[in-house]
Amino acid sequence: MHALKKLSVVLGLASWLPVGALAQTDWELLRTDADGLTVESRPVAGAELPELKVTAAADVAPARLIAAAWELRTHGMQVIYLEQSRVLSETESERRLFLSYRPPLISRRQCVLRQSRWVEPGTGVQHLRFSALPYTPGKGALPFAHLRGEWVFEPTGAGRARVVYTTLVDVGGVPAVLARAQQLDAAVATVREVVARAHQL
Repeated sequence: MHALKKLSVVLGLASWLPVGALAQTDWELLRTDADGLTVESRPVAGAELPELKVTAAADVAPARLIAAAWELRTHGMQVIYLEQSRVLSETESERRLFLSYRPPLISRRQCVLRQSRWVEPGTGVQHLRFSALPYTPGKGALPFAHLRGEWVFEPTGAGRARVVYTTLVDVGGVPAVLARAQQLDAAVATVREVVARAHQL
């Protein structure tokens, strides 16, 4: 199950469908860390795992945070278990990637991931959405059951930001009762990693 956690972190660093449309129920608070980071969840129709929302404060500007979330890296959590990656198309605001992962314990997972980013006029709020597009994996591979989410980086003054990461990532084929804790830990680790990288930019 440790492998599943790492894979979820990787994917979290990589939708045109607004994340708020993924579910209509209220958020349930699951966790509050000592530094104020919170984790909430809500069920999504047709999904074995819930949608998660991680909220945190960061002492770094939104522009640096979104740059860290958008960056394609050659080391670190983003490439663990990644056996193949290819940029299919890219502009300043949109990118499509082919990704193939080979984690232990489960079969290869493949997807074409669409990422888009933009800034809200007049507010400086930065957005980055990601989702898996319709795709038929190659022989011996399976698609992700669910892969979509959104980053929101809201300026709070003095070069600081409020970070909200909403995501639904499920590799599929793993009982939800076993995957839930790994999903939660992976989402928190993803947020902390992006904030740490933003400090280095």
